[in-house]
Amino acid sequence: MIASGGGEILDIWNVQTRETLHTLQADSHFIHTCAFSPDNRKVISGSHDKTIKVWDLEKGKELKSLCGFNEIRVCIFSPDAKHIISGDDMGALIVWDTQTGERLHILDGHNYSITACSFSPEGRHIVSAGSEGILTIWNAQTWEELRNFNGHSRWVCACTWSPDGKWIISGSEDNTIKIWNAFSVDEPIILSLHGSIRNLSTHPWKPAIVCNNNLGGLQQIDLFGFEYGPIITNPFLKEKKLISVALPANKNIR
Repeated sequence: MIASGGGEILDIWNVQTRETLHTLQADSHFIHTCAFSPDNRKVISGSHDKTIKVWDLEKGKELKSLCGFNEIRVCIFSPDAKHIISGDDMGALIVWDTQTGERLHILDGHNYSITACSFSPEGRHIVSAGSEGILTIWNAQTWEELRNFNGHSRWVCACTWSPDGKWIISGSEDNTIKIWNAFSVDEPIILSLHGSIRNLSTHPWKPAIVCNNNLGGLQQIDLFGFEYGPIITNPFLKEKKLISVALPANKNIR
C-alpha cells in the first residue's frame, strides 16, 4: 500500500493494482504529511490546522486527534507504535504518547520549519530535517541531539533510514537524493533527479524508495546501485500532484 495526501483528502493505494482502496476526508484543512503504523492498521495525517489525526484503515474512520502548537509539517510512528513524533513549521519536534495522546517531550534543534523526520529501524535514533538544509540525529531514549549533517544547497524536504539502519537517505529542493552513512563522516552518495524531491519512503526490507517531486511525479527507485550495481528509477504516477507518500512498515503487505 501507499498513502498519499493532498488538499483535504488522504488516499490509500494498492501498489500492485494502482487502485484507490480508501479515500479519507480530513475535514476542511490541508494535509501536509501522512504515515502508516507499524502493523499497517492505522495511518496518521498532519495538517494546516495544527492537528495530527489517527485513522483506522479497516473502518476508514478517524480515531483520535492530537493538537500541536503550530502547523504540522511531518508526523510518524515509532517502530513499537508507542510514540508519535510530529514536527511543525516553527521548528518544534514533539513526542506524543500514542495511547493517551499526551505530549511527552519537545525537542529543540531546528531554527526553522521541520520538513521531515524518521525513526531508525530498531527505534534507537531519529533523524529530522529542517528548512535550513540540515539533518539532525537524536537519541530516541534520552531525546538528546547527537550530530548534524549539512550538505544540501536548499531545503531538505524528506529523510528516512535504510532497512538495516546504516544509511540515512535525504531528498531536497536542490533536485538530489543523498545517501549518508549514519555513523561516519564519509561524503554522501548523490543521485540527481528531475524536479525537487518533496517526500520519500523506503521499502521495509528491500533496498528501494518511493519518492514524489514538485512536478507531480511519483517514482520507485531501486537502490541496489549504491553498493551493488545500477540505480534504477521507474515512473509510477504522473497525472496527479501529490504532497506526501508513505510505504507500509512490514512484510505482510506487498
